[in-house]
Amino acid sequence: MSPSCSRPGVKWQAQLEHLLGALDTPGLRLGIIPARARLRVHPGDGFGIHDGTRVEVEGYRDCETITDPDRVALFRRAFGLLQESAVYEQDARALIVEALRGW
Repeated sequence: MSPSCSRPGVKWQAQLEHLLGALDTPGLRLGIIPARARLRVHPGDGFGIHDGTRVEVEGYRDCETITDPDRVALFRRAFGLLQESAVYEQDARALIVEALRGW
């Protein structure tokens, strides 16, 4: 995180430390997409998939809830492609620790 990305009031270090602690949460698989990862799909707007039947999309335009099965399937495919670019477990931990050291 470069200083140019930071905004007043945003505590990036605390957020990174929270992610570091979250890596040990049972049942959670936390993936991080490295800045230099090869992407098979552009990440686009932020989204969350809920119960495989609803997608909450947050972007510059607004927030949108998607329940159309075809559109939900599109986001599920995109998520699968993003997972392929992510790192997990010790590799994710190493990225977070590296970011904290650079702070």
